[in-house]
Amino acid sequence: MRKLLPLPKAKEELKRLQEYIELVETYEAYTLDRKIIKEYALTNSILKVSQSLNIEKDYVRTVLKRRTSDPLHKMIRTGYMTKTKHNRRKY
Repeated sequence: MRKLLPLPKAKEELKRLQEYIELVETYEAYTLDRKIIKEYALTNSILKVSQSLNIEKDYVRTVLKRRTSDPLHKMIRTGYMTKTKHNRRKY
């Protein structure tokens, strides 16, 4: 079970999640790169994105790692980089 947050922190988290949900639901995917971003936001899986769009996983990774000014892409990139941080550590 997750620990409970203090009320002000919980309100901040709720606001952040609502913004994320609205971004994903209103995101227009009119290019392949934008389709990749939206599909990754829905599934959080490179494998599922590559299978559903019939593209290589390396291309999906490349798109996710790109820097951009798109707000949803920024959120997705931040989450992806955090999720894969352990794989990029230098010893």
